[in-house]
Amino acid sequence: MREILKVLPDTAEAHRLLGDALAAQQRHGEAIASLRLATRLNSSDADAWRELASQLLLSGDEQGADAAHAEELLASALDPRLQTAARALIDNDIPTAEHLLRERLKEIPNDSGALRMLAEVGGRLGKYDDALRCWSMPCRSRPALPPRGSIAPSCSIVLVAIAPRSTNSSGC
Repeated sequence: MREILKVLPDTAEAHRLLGDALAAQQRHGEAIASLRLATRLNSSDADAWRELASQLLLSGDEQGADAAHAEELLASALDPRLQTAARALIDNDIPTAEHLLRERLKEIPNDSGALRMLAEVGGRLGKYDDALRCWSMPCRSRPALPPRGSIAPSCSIVLVAIAPRSTNSSGC
């Protein structure tokens, strides 16, 4: 990968792939540097923002992770599959939106945009526990999620205001 970067130093995808590889080796500092460059070169790469958020969280930078998650949400709004799911939500076609979002989450389990839209689906169906669980997922560390109910402080204020407790549950 580094050889490719010598030839094409301004290639965002190469920097993202290097960041992913370094993250897999738990070389968080180097991964963060590579992913930051990838996102500077292509701010619409939701995958790079998502991995940067994960690496920042793993390195203890919660504020940086929150900012990267916000950028991921902006970038994921450009994804045609999420746009289709969003259109289904707007049209109140909940079954279609839920199906599209669950398919997306099979591919990318920590997609913040898809999780938050699935939380919206849960809320519209009155499945408030599921909605809260989906809403809190982007706020948690990846790859090792904390136990259920252990939500990052920056997310807890939002979660309290979403909905009353419910006994409905079909899972996020």
